[in-house]
Amino acid sequence: MLSTRHEIFMEVAANLSFSKASEILFISQPAISKHIKALEAFYKITLFERKGNTIHLSPGGKLLYNRLKEAKKIQNQLDFELSSLKNQFKAKGQLKLGASTTVALYIIPKILSAFHQKYPEVKIILLNRNTDTIVKELLDEDIDIGIVEVKKKISTILYTPFITDEV
Repeated sequence: MLSTRHEIFMEVAANLSFSKASEILFISQPAISKHIKALEAFYKITLFERKGNTIHLSPGGKLLYNRLKEAKKIQNQLDFELSSLKNQFKAKGQLKLGASTTVALYIIPKILSAFHQKYPEVKIILLNRNTDTIVKELLDEDIDIGIVEVKKKISTILYTPFITDEV
């Protein structure tokens, strides 16, 4: 299980903002800064480079962020597998789904409702963006599944037709 400090670091790194992380996590900005400073002291490395009002991940910060993303993925997979051994319908986990705008508005709600009724312990996160953003998030492994209207010619993505539309 990742530590609170690591979770906070991941939120700051994902948003490249201490204030956004503070809002998302409901933790004061000084507390966020304290956790990041503690991680920097622990690893004896600077995790963020500050340039004016913006921050960027340092090389060490990039390495830590990428490894923590891998660890988080393993942690989520393990939580799901262990909980589903006991009872498949009480499986705990997280599903990060990306959908292009039209799909997210008109198709996904009914499907997610049925999924949530069957698997109430699975937390669903829906990213509603354009097709290019969904494809990028899928390639970056920031979402588990992407549902888009247009098939892009990218060989590393497996496309499976889901529904047809006559329009």
